[in-house]
Amino acid sequence: MEPEYATTNDWYKANRPKLKKYRGQWIAYTNKGVISHDRDYRKMKDGIPPDTPKLSYTIERIYESEFIEPAKFYPVRMRSLKVHDWQPKYELLLKYQEHIEKVKMLVDSGADFSLGMKNQ
Repeated sequence: MEPEYATTNDWYKANRPKLKKYRGQWIAYTNKGVISHDRDYRKMKDGIPPDTPKLSYTIERIYESEFIEPAKFYPVRMRSLKVHDWQPKYELLLKYQEHIEKVKMLVDSGADFSLGMKNQ
């Protein structure tokens, strides 16, 4: 048997999580519990027992958005990165007609072309 509360407000505070099943409906409740519920206000009102005193119950709408789960935040852990000096420099032989030049070039594997510097 459900416990009886002093006021309808006390019952509402104690049982609010249980009202999730009434989302989108009108409810009428007393200090003992829900006495009528329906999506249509008139049907809910007609469902209230006639012997219930008018000042002993509360009518309220339970909106669909009332029981939306809160956003959850997950921790993100960053690891420190190791720094090292690395440059993709390669020794290349550049040939043009009769000339051959040996150069060190910074080569980017995804580049369409690379710029070369002549060693002196």
